Amino acid sequence: RADLEHALSGGLALVGHLLTRGEAMVIRAWFNRSTAARALYARLLGRRDRMVSTERLDGAYAEVPDAAAACSELAHTGFAWTTQRALPVRWILPLYDRDELGHVCKALKVGHRGRRSTLEARLVEAGTRALPHLQRPGIRLRHRSLVRRLCGAYLGRPDGDLSALVLQRMGTIRFPDYTPTGGSGPFPDRRTMVAFERARHRAHRVLSEERVPEDEVAHALELLARRVSTPPELRRFRAARYGARVARVAAAHLERAGETAAAATIWDALVAPDLPDSAAAVRRWALCRDKLGDPAAGAHRCDEARSRVPAADRLALERTGRRLARKARTAWRPARPLHAPTSRRLTLPPPDTTGARPKWQGQVVETAVAETIRATGRTVVEGENLLWTTLFGMLLRDVLFAPVAGMLPGRLQMAPLDLGLAAFAQRRRRSLDQALSEIRSDAGAARLTRAFAEHAGEAIRGVAWNRWTEHQLQTVVAGLGGELLASILGSLARGASRSGLPDLWILHGPAVRVPDLFPGRLPARPVAIEVKGPGDSLRDHQRVWLDRLHGLDLSAEVWEVRSAAR
Repeated sequence: RADLEHALSGGLALVGHLLTRGEAMVIRAWFNRSTAARALYARLLGRRDRMVSTERLDGAYAEVPDAAAACSELAHTGFAWTTQRALPVRWILPLYDRDELGHVCKALKVGHRGRRSTLEARLVEAGTRALPHLQRPGIRLRHRSLVRRLCGAYLGRPDGDLSALVLQRMGTIRFPDYTPTGGSGPFPDRRTMVAFERARHRAHRVLSEERVPEDEVAHALELLARRVSTPPELRRFRAARYGARVARVAAAHLERAGETAAAATIWDALVAPDLPDSAAAVRRWALCRDKLGDPAAGAHRCDEARSRVPAADRLALERTGRRLARKARTAWRPARPLHAPTSRRLTLPPPDTTGARPKWQGQVVETAVAETIRATGRTVVEGENLLWTTLFGMLLRDVLFAPVAGMLPGRLQMAPLDLGLAAFAQRRRRSLDQALSEIRSDAGAARLTRAFAEHAGEAIRGVAWNRWTEHQLQTVVAGLGGELLASILGSLARGASRSGLPDLWILHGPAVRVPDLFPGRLPARPVAIEVKGPGDSLRDHQRVWLDRLHGLDLSAEVWEVRSAAR
């Protein structure tokens, strides 16, 4: 109850101005209910949206000593439906198990064999004839969507799940302490908010089906056509996001079914740069045009899109566009090639197991390689992306939660709305430059100490407080050096992808030779290693990071692991 009250109050502060007068009256009326009624509502809100047997509520919750009275109050004040009034048969059926439904069907002589879904369908068809046999008392909440709307606004998640508040009260989660920065919140007006809610609900229903119906495809394309210009940090709160999701699934299905022209029409609606996965849509459209006999158009569209997509997506467009241009015998302007990383080959004893993740000496391949390196006396840390998101959140915590207007509208955010975008660094240029300067001077040692002393355990996006100790991370930052550390954190702040970072980081130390490694000599400076087992290859995000790391004071390498002959 206290968690729900807290979330509703916070949600009202954020989106209360978007409620209708009737909705505002409902929320005020809810706060005027008795403590027991509010407690029961909060408990039932955490359950599935269906009828609940009131017989099972007696004594179920200590804060609801008289469940019958609480149910009656909620029903009489418009916050619940109960079986004391006429309700649709399908609403009442969840109160009964399969055998009980079979007995009702038998009494109605409509066939009592089959699965539960079959029995339910027969009883729904029977309609009011079934009601005299379905007299078990039950309750179902009203105004759930309104309550979820306010909770979702406060918690920053559309489903309005209160589990984060529960975990905070239990001490499992501690949200960062910062001053909310105001702003209009995720929605500029009520129409945008309602359209988002409806699109989300509709997409979840549609995508649970085997195939997207044609009318739903048309509806999704209409959402895309009606979209208005939206700041990048708010696009995930728009109906077009779910319209794009439905359209992508429909287009992919049409492609698989051989309906290339129809698929191309949908992909064409998804290539706009303000839509999610637009680069993938460009590639799919180009490939459809190729199948339709027009590879030149596909190559031209790939060329146009290259300049406005992230680096990893650019590589995919480059490959597709070059191939289609060659097929169409048209010119293709190649992009600057990425730097080819140093490649080494490491031979290990044959793996103990086979499959998607075989075990080498009882360990995954990255750990087996790390142990081989540690045997030489060099310090190596595993972590891949998690290591760097953790260092980012710890060392740049003050930058993350800087008072930038509108980016921290709620009190329970784990990161600002614009994290991961280029605008993140632009809006915090002064504080970011100062932080990176401090990191260059002492490799972030002071900031790391302050993070553990003042903010340990805070729920900051990407930070794993329990993965490494403070001593281990101090060793990492000292072994990498301030210049390298600041360069990588600065790239992340400016919008570089948080995926694709190398698997292993060898810290500064003496030059050594690694047995069964070719070439076998490791330099004294830090080394970043992307480990690849048999049959594995570099992905585009990894290629981009290896290229980005080239030129810094480290060696960015790919180690190919092979098994020794038995």
